[in-house]
Amino acid sequence: MKNNRDFNVYTDCDRCFYDPQSHSFHKLHENNAEIYYYTCPSKARHYYDADGIYKHMFIEMKDIQKKWVWIIDGDDYGIKHLRYPSVGKKIVELLDSGLSDNLVQIIIINETTCLNLALKYLWKSIPTNIRKLILF
Repeated sequence: MKNNRDFNVYTDCDRCFYDPQSHSFHKLHENNAEIYYYTCPSKARHYYDADGIYKHMFIEMKDIQKKWVWIIDGDDYGIKHLRYPSVGKKIVELLDSGLSDNLVQIIIINETTCLNLALKYLWKSIPTNIRKLILF
């Protein structure tokens, strides 16, 4: 994909700059009070790229000053996603780094058995304050 601006290592995910379908963590809506982010792992070409997803999310999250809500869409989340538990571990690491201080809710929609298995595997590593924000 041709982009109309130059790549900036501080503000752009390198994979998504050239292929916007690489990762899935995007601003869905913003109003005066809060921001909504959306994730659907099955729609990401590089769903297995733990370090890249971490970097992508860090770039998106580092400047959030408002309260924010994260919608995780489990549509079509399957066995192939379960093969990469490092992705979930890196996301938990990022959420535990202080960048989630303004996170007010995590809404999980379109749950699948595989997504529930992944969450069960990660559950004890998710900080209690983050667990309390998860709505199924």
